[in-house]
Amino acid sequence: MRYFRALLLLGLVVSTARCGEVFLLKGDPIKGDIVSVSEKEVVIKVGDKQIAKSIPEVVKIDFREQPKPPRGKTYTQVELTDGTTLLASKWLIKKKVLELTLLAGTEVKVPQKAVANVLNNAQEEKNRIDWKTRTFNLRGKEAFVVFNKELKRPATVLATLGETDESGESITVAREISGKVVTGQRVLANLHGLVFKNILDRNAPRQLCQLFATGHDFVIVSGLELKTGGIRVTTQSNAKIDFTYEQIARLDYAPGKLDFLSSLKRFEIYDAIVADDPTEARKDHPIIVDRNANNRPIRFGGRLYAKGLTLFPGIELTYDLKGDYRELSMTVGIDDESRSQGDVELVIEGDNTVLKTIPITYLSKKGKGGEIRTPARPVKEVVVTIKDVQKLKLALKAKGDPLNGVSINVSLGNAKVSK
Repeated sequence: MRYFRALLLLGLVVSTARCGEVFLLKGDPIKGDIVSVSEKEVVIKVGDKQIAKSIPEVVKIDFREQPKPPRGKTYTQVELTDGTTLLASKWLIKKKVLELTLLAGTEVKVPQKAVANVLNNAQEEKNRIDWKTRTFNLRGKEAFVVFNKELKRPATVLATLGETDESGESITVAREISGKVVTGQRVLANLHGLVFKNILDRNAPRQLCQLFATGHDFVIVSGLELKTGGIRVTTQSNAKIDFTYEQIARLDYAPGKLDFLSSLKRFEIYDAIVADDPTEARKDHPIIVDRNANNRPIRFGGRLYAKGLTLFPGIELTYDLKGDYRELSMTVGIDDESRSQGDVELVIEGDNTVLKTIPITYLSKKGKGGEIRTPARPVKEVVVTIKDVQKLKLALKAKGDPLNGVSINVSLGNAKVSK
């Protein structure tokens, strides 16, 4: 009932933004006027014809274009434990509460226990790219990150994060140096970022939808209530945020129907090494999120993949799917920019049973005249049935001699699970 009530509220939002585009699990998108959204269906008017699509068929509804992150303005990126991402022009921590001023001007207070990490100077793309991989591999740990001027790159310092001062502008940190615990103060504004060990409560309310704001905030919505001129959303991590109708760009129904592996939260990483510099990924870093080994978009045969993973031999990923999905699909191969070679296999298991093994061989050979011949980069479309699978595991393993795969990296383009 709560889900249906939320959808009815979404219908009120739709009435203020009639023009839109509806994307479906199967078939082409439908562009037209959004007539209504109910607990059962969305109705789109195309010319003189009205088309009804049931909610289970809908992936997302775009109401207006979401602008790119603002340029020429310094801002901080705050990520909550449920994946909600907020862009703030100002932030403080007072009495374990983050007080934010969003770029759109909205004042928001978020419990510190709901915050996963904070990145200063997020307006720089290189910082956001580095941060995504860095925090991915620091889950369950606590740290502050400083910018090392000599090395010209961020450096992670594992530490215990304590209380802030009365002004909310500096935080107490405790770390071990030469076997002794050293305590000090760090000014929040001078840090590159903070990583908290907070995780989402397993009993958190389930996700209703995702909201994309024109101010470039991204919100995981578990509850909605109507407010004058807009709505108030409650995130899974129990933060409350107000949005006007004009600030809403998209409502996304895809999660739970179609989820990218790089975005799923409940997994375990084995043999992961935290690298201070993601550009050193090829030798130090066994997993990269949504990028290739050069921290650029994944590309096979010139085709770009916005979502995906890049893996190195020895990595195992385990996802807690709870039997909710039917299919795993991805494009597996050697990225266009990768120069490493080897002989490995990607093993996909469901509940400790091997579902599929994908061999990946990319090795130069000598021709009859002694010339070196480099083969075409292997690229394979993979679809695996995972109906009723509770635990899904992906492992990249060297074949035969472990040295066969020591330098190779394999990318999984648009790796996703769907119902």
